[in-house]
Amino acid sequence: MKIYLKQFNVKLRLFKLIALIFLSVFIGSCSSLGLVIQSGGHGTPPPPPSLPPSHHPSYQSLGVEPGHLPPPGSCKVWQPNKPAGQQAPPASCDKVMRAAKAGEWVLFRNKLEPEILTVRKIYGLHPLEFEETQYVINKN
Repeated sequence: MKIYLKQFNVKLRLFKLIALIFLSVFIGSCSSLGLVIQSGGHGTPPPPPSLPPSHHPSYQSLGVEPGHLPPPGSCKVWQPNKPAGQQAPPASCDKVMRAAKAGEWVLFRNKLEPEILTVRKIYGLHPLEFEETQYVINKN
């Protein structure tokens, strides 16, 4: 019985070692390909990158009217196939990210850079998958 337990313990340790090596190689290859692994977590989108606003496209290309943008520090679910008057009101980003469905957009404005609109276009829910783009809000 002791020999069997020792063999099992050795096999378990070997399995853990192989799994750790595989995981390390996988994560390393993702970063070398420029891929980002994100948890499916909700909440506030990360702050915008340090690109100057002149490098972002204008939010007007989205078809969102200025009065329907979320205030800085909040989020809003946007359904591209609905008129502006039928869109949901702004809410906390945690609440909005939990409520977002595939095909919808989550609009976010950072309090520190309110001239940047971050848009997450949701295309998968399990796990949460989205494409994130940042747009400049023209102050005209």
